[in-house]
Amino acid sequence: MGIRRSHLSFEGRYVQIPNDWVRDERLSRRAKGMLVELMSHRVGWHITIAALQRTGPEGRDAIRTVVNELSAFGYLRRVQSRGDGGRFNEVEYELVEPPTADGKSDIGGFSDVGSADGGSPVVGESGGKEDYLPEHHLEEANQEASSSDAGASDPKVFSEDVVYLCDLLAALIRGNGNKVGTVGVTWWSAADRLMRLDGYTREQVEWVMRWTQANEFWQANVLSMPKFREQFDQLKTRAVNEKQKRRESQQRSLTNAEQAAVDYQQLYGGSDESGRSVPALSSGVSSR
Repeated sequence: MGIRRSHLSFEGRYVQIPNDWVRDERLSRRAKGMLVELMSHRVGWHITIAALQRTGPEGRDAIRTVVNELSAFGYLRRVQSRGDGGRFNEVEYELVEPPTADGKSDIGGFSDVGSADGGSPVVGESGGKEDYLPEHHLEEANQEASSSDAGASDPKVFSEDVVYLCDLLAALIRGNGNKVGTVGVTWWSAADRLMRLDGYTREQVEWVMRWTQANEFWQANVLSMPKFREQFDQLKTRAVNEKQKRRESQQRSLTNAEQAAVDYQQLYGGSDESGRSVPALSSGVSSR
């Protein structure tokens, strides 16, 4: 017994979402459903996790699990802008394009520091002009505070970034099939010191964290936030060096390949990239 996809009358009028997203084998089908829902709304649409809970059968924990999953694999990121008087606004989730195939978009802010933009989350773009029924968007009359969604038992002590990084590391460890211990004060304290005392940004910590959990050796040896902080300087150095070596190797490979093609054409003749015949150069040896 199987399922056949047939042509539907409404095709071409609604959600646009990359095939790679809905076919990402790392994501649960519940997470893919959340992606589709987010992409079905217009640019600038905003909703809290509490409102998602009210408009569907899933409870808060189930929704937070999906949000953490999408965040762990790069589909959501947290951003925090400053409001009047320079005070930080609430932390928001923003729908973004996931990292490239190698799992990293750059050298994590150590050479090119990436910064999260403030403003309203961008959660997808609807198609063209509405020619049919008006599109339905979930409405929020009263936006609720998200402090209850932070996941920290004591938000007065630990920042949103601290909680986010700990949740992310736990999700990545579980995604690799390893067990995670209790995520609590010990984890939060280590993440807090990593940024507050050691001076690293959230973006830098996250980039090294993702590299660590994608590395076959380190993913089995870094299974907690305290261990991650203990090894951070070494992990950072290895991650940056690996990225730079990969870039240099790609550049050398391209140069070597091009030079080999030139050498071959000079010795034996052949075709250039446009398909035109290239005669071999005389080697100084003639046949009689």
